[in-house]
Amino acid sequence: MNQSLRRWLRSFVAVCRRQPPAAREARRLGIETLEVRALLAIGVPELVRDIYQPVAGSDPSYPVDISGTLYFSALTPTNGRELWKSNGTSSGTVLVRDIRSGIAGSDPHYLTNAGGTLYFQADDGTSGLELWKSDGTSSGTVMVKDIYSGINSGYPRSLASVGAALYFRANNGTSGIELWKSDGTSTGTVLVKDIWSGIDGSDPHYLTNIGGTVYFRANDGATGLELWRTDGTSTGTMLVKDIRSGIDSSDPRFLTNVGGAVYFRANNGTSGLELWKSDGTSTGTVLVKDIRSGISNSDPRYLANIGGALYFRANDGASGLELWRSNGTSTGTVLVKDIQSGIAGGDPRYLTSVGGTFYFRANNAVSGFELWRSDGTSSGTVLVKDIRLGIDGSDPRWLTNVGGTLYLRANDGAGGPELWRSDGTSSGTVLVKDIRSGIYGSDPRNLTNVVGTLYFGANDGASGYELWKVVHQLAGDVDSDGDVDFQDFLNLQIGFGTTSGAHRIDGDLDGDGDVDFQDFLFLQANFGNTADVFVEATQSMSDATLSHALPAMPRDSESSGDALATVVVPEVAPTERRIAAVDSAIDEFGADWLLHNLIDELAPTSVRRTTGIFPRAASGL
Repeated sequence: MNQSLRRWLRSFVAVCRRQPPAAREARRLGIETLEVRALLAIGVPELVRDIYQPVAGSDPSYPVDISGTLYFSALTPTNGRELWKSNGTSSGTVLVRDIRSGIAGSDPHYLTNAGGTLYFQADDGTSGLELWKSDGTSSGTVMVKDIYSGINSGYPRSLASVGAALYFRANNGTSGIELWKSDGTSTGTVLVKDIWSGIDGSDPHYLTNIGGTVYFRANDGATGLELWRTDGTSTGTMLVKDIRSGIDSSDPRFLTNVGGAVYFRANNGTSGLELWKSDGTSTGTVLVKDIRSGISNSDPRYLANIGGALYFRANDGASGLELWRSNGTSTGTVLVKDIQSGIAGGDPRYLTSVGGTFYFRANNAVSGFELWRSDGTSSGTVLVKDIRLGIDGSDPRWLTNVGGTLYLRANDGAGGPELWRSDGTSSGTVLVKDIRSGIYGSDPRNLTNVVGTLYFGANDGASGYELWKVVHQLAGDVDSDGDVDFQDFLNLQIGFGTTSGAHRIDGDLDGDGDVDFQDFLFLQANFGNTADVFVEATQSMSDATLSHALPAMPRDSESSGDALATVVVPEVAPTERRIAAVDSAIDEFGADWLLHNLIDELAPTSVRRTTGIFPRAASGL
């Protein structure tokens, strides 16, 4: 037997024995209905906190996930716009620090996660807009460096993480807008290279990390806006290729990593705006395909890496703006589907991957802009649902993957723009909730997935534009990888006993702020489910839901009862004896048997139980 499972079973016994002793009445395991209270947090939109009362709204912006906590900027009448954080509860949604006292606020922008540290731009009222960082505490929220000394602003923007390092563009007042990097300290926040000497600056943009090398667009004053790369040193910061020779610019944009190569849009002066790629060398920086021959532009945009292939929107001059894909070769760069026949095109945007499928907005000239999906083939590129019948279209936006389900904003023409979700089928594409009744809608924006909880800004008509959430993590999916498996159980075990606002990442599956035995049962009931199986908030756990569980194993034999008692009874104090008992039980009766019965013996009697305690995961180790 795998030794990792044996060690885990020993520690599982030790952890569970910290719970209050369970009654040892004789009982057989049986399938029962899990109480609905364990599922109430799933799939129900709720206002997290009315930060700006009564009706103005705090307008939460720049949301970012830092280790399972949501950080964002928000506006209040007393503090102005400042840095806030939330664990999904009202009491846990708090001001991190009033950086600039008074109603003016520090106006935090560009919140970025670099190695678990939050970086952002803010103004404390004396140093101008500079680089700040936060660990989530008031005392740990500090200015990193006053790049442009005094009241003037360094304007750090285009923040991009490379491991724990942060790259960005800023102006120190002498070099103009140039490339900088930071390790979170003042001395470690330095100009990488003065690419264009003097006050003009190279104006770096589109910073993109590919394997530790940062690619970006910059202007050295001689070659125009071209593709550059850096390893973080001055000597390692160089022009990749002068794609359009001379002072004119190829103007590379929309840099996207696919398989270690950077794809982008550029103009070499003869082919127009077309698709290019680079391996970081001049010879390896090439035009992928002249999609629209001649000086005219195919203008590729909305580049997205989906399953190792590049998908994008382009215009070949005959089909209009349509969906294309590329494997990096000219022959492998092809039109996926002519969604709207003729020169106008379907205009696909907001390509978002969910599992092996990707979703986007497009217009077929009959349904208006609606939700589409594709598997990369013409026949597999289809309208998901005509949410708003007729040519007006529902105009889906803010497409976001949460645990294998797509969330989006859409307008069905009756309820205004509201929160919707889709599993890729017409019947499974539904309104989540009409948060603001009537034609105006709640207008959900800034959809952000934080460990299976969807956060977004919305206006219910009473509280103004505030922070909302939907807990749609697949029931029991602690690590949010789209299935409920043995790794989720191990993660829950690590967080077992955590209290006072525990997160789902800790294993708090029922959202009560504690990681306790109820969470074990919650995971148990959903073990083996994938992102295709979602338990709605209004459903209870039926016998059919638990049909994947194995039947209870009998405990008729005297020897098996003695073995189990030796493992779990608190009076058996010595650790060595308990370990020996676990090993003996595994050897004689098997891991499946022990996993089945430990949960029953160790559960508090107040908790209703179901069968099927992780047998497949155990037998697979």
